[in-house]
Amino acid sequence: MKVLHLGFVTPDALFEQVLRNDRRMPVQTQRFGWNFLGALTAAGMEVDAVTVVPASDFPLNRQLVFRRQPFDQNGVSGAAVGFVNVLGVKHWSRHRVMLGEVMRRYRDPEVTRPDVVVVHGVNSALLALTNRVATHFGIPSVVLMTDPPHGVGARDEQPRSALRRVDFRRVMNQLDRFSAGICLTEQLGSAFLPGRPVLVMEGIADVAETDADAASPVGASPVVLYAGGVEEAYGLGALLEAVERSQGEWTLEVCGRGSYLDQVLRAAERSPRVVYRGVLGQAELHEAYRAAAILVNPRPDRGFTRFSFPSKVLEYMTHGGTVASTRLPGIPEEYWDHLHPLPVDGEGMAVALDRLAESDFSAEVVAARRAELRDFLRRGKSLPAQGDRIAEFFTSLTATPSRTQ
Repeated sequence: MKVLHLGFVTPDALFEQVLRNDRRMPVQTQRFGWNFLGALTAAGMEVDAVTVVPASDFPLNRQLVFRRQPFDQNGVSGAAVGFVNVLGVKHWSRHRVMLGEVMRRYRDPEVTRPDVVVVHGVNSALLALTNRVATHFGIPSVVLMTDPPHGVGARDEQPRSALRRVDFRRVMNQLDRFSAGICLTEQLGSAFLPGRPVLVMEGIADVAETDADAASPVGASPVVLYAGGVEEAYGLGALLEAVERSQGEWTLEVCGRGSYLDQVLRAAERSPRVVYRGVLGQAELHEAYRAAAILVNPRPDRGFTRFSFPSKVLEYMTHGGTVASTRLPGIPEEYWDHLHPLPVDGEGMAVALDRLAESDFSAEVVAARRAELRDFLRRGKSLPAQGDRIAEFFTSLTATPSRTQ
């Protein structure tokens, strides 16, 4: 089976450039995208990718024009197309250039046509492009949804700004034309793809990239590590309060950047128990995961989180040994045999982390915990396991008439 993938996966070197120039950190989009493509290739599918760089509008990203860049990475051939990175022109230029790229690729009658077209995300321009391509080739269109459009909580809920309301209506009109969806949660599929086949798949873990033998010793002061967007909405305020209220001896390390960074830096000035490590590269981040005693996801439940699975938790489980998370509704119950529940308030978080930091972190115990997590992920969340589920889902779609045909 051949899959045409439209989305935001970017070759590693180009993505590092994006991180240097952009105020946002679309790291999870990049990792999920590559893991998804890895699952497809692990299941024996041929993948052709036409993508765009996940850049913020100029000047939030300092690059005004992006040039086309072909790539061949992890068994996937594709091209990140060029576009003009200016609000208003951006959507139009992406749509036109990506459409031209797709049509050029399949102009030669000797080139095998795709059996399915998949788009990652709910960008209105990419959704429209996907439906157009699906109609042209007479194939099913599948949307890979990791979050609700514009962060809304239901089809009849509207974003606040006028421009976002217009774009939201465009997104909903395009979603109504899709054949099927792959969604992180059941609620996401039922709310935005009613009546369509939906594969619920909360995440994909690249278990193979984990260093199975790594069991870094934990020092006298256990490290509690947070990595990701440094935002109050992600629970950083409660986490800093937990440090202040803590009666234990653990140290909080924070990696990443965001609008709450000034508060983190001020907390680090006040207390030696708060350390800001900046934005780490992939290898450095994985080493930080292995060296930490506890990996923490403090994000509170704020409405739309019921539609999403926190990909940070899956990444923590892939590389760490002890993972603590707030009880978000998007986390399936089976995960709680392997996670430590965390209260959302600073006081409760302090008590829970103090207790957890007193656990046995000897090399043997940590290695056993990591092996248990890897076994759980390998059985049902790994690239091969999820790839087989996706392949079966795609086969069922190609066996029935498509809505876009």
